[in-house]
Amino acid sequence: MRLTAKEYENLIEFSPNLVWRTQADGRFDYFNKTWLQFTGRSLAQERDEGWHDCVHHEDIDRYRKIFQAALEDRKPFQIDYRHRRHDGQWRWTHSRGAPLYDEAGEFVGFVGISLDITERYEREQSKDSALLDGLTGFYKRMYFEQRVEEEMKRAGRDRTSFSIILVDIDNFRAINEKHTHKAGNKVIKGVSKIIRENIRGHDIPARMGGDEFGVLPEISRKEAIKVAERLRHLIEDAVVSFDRKPIKATGSLAVTQFNNEVDAAQLIHKAGRLMFDATNAGGNLVRAA
Repeated sequence: MRLTAKEYENLIEFSPNLVWRTQADGRFDYFNKTWLQFTGRSLAQERDEGWHDCVHHEDIDRYRKIFQAALEDRKPFQIDYRHRRHDGQWRWTHSRGAPLYDEAGEFVGFVGISLDITERYEREQSKDSALLDGLTGFYKRMYFEQRVEEEMKRAGRDRTSFSIILVDIDNFRAINEKHTHKAGNKVIKGVSKIIRENIRGHDIPARMGGDEFGVLPEISRKEAIKVAERLRHLIEDAVVSFDRKPIKATGSLAVTQFNNEVDAAQLIHKAGRLMFDATNAGGNLVRAA
């Protein structure tokens, strides 16, 4: 027996999950009772961009960027962000959204759910702390290689491919010698911030060692090259201030597509050679294979 429209409405309204909906133009127009109880706010307060008031200021721009890209492409998305509960506590929330179509096949907006994952997130953070680089908060090389190995197995099983991105700061030794090691660390943190803000929430960033970074994005080679070029431009345009002195840097980047390499070390080595070629060619370049 099929459920009636009223029964569906009750299922959504009293679901233990936080449910939301947008119109075709991206304006949020519905939040279920569970959401409103979580935030302690009214539907009128939450509509449109009102709910942004309860999103952590460090996460809201990232959420907007990811949602806008999904809206333009009409593709599903997911993101973890901090959401303020009615008691003032910041809770880690996992949000998933998917495009919604009417019976005529017309796009009418997005529908999604958000889950409070704070306890799980804190357990994972504790477990991952030994895997994280203290300066950047990125994963260490060991974990990056492990994830690449997993992706290689998946690609072999599903007969698909993937790419990795490596980033190396040009003339980093000269920056350290001219401005001190502390200035060099500030440049590393600046580059890591650029990388973090310009990849998706579930992509894997790593500090491979020294001034070298890696990114494992779940995107095609063509898209990975676009990401690498964007990172190159952003690094070139960035200015780090140290002791009231501006420091500029550039990066040499490599994009390498998996092509039946035997292990992660071989794939990363192939990318490293491309990055070395970019450096020898004067830096501030992207090399791809």
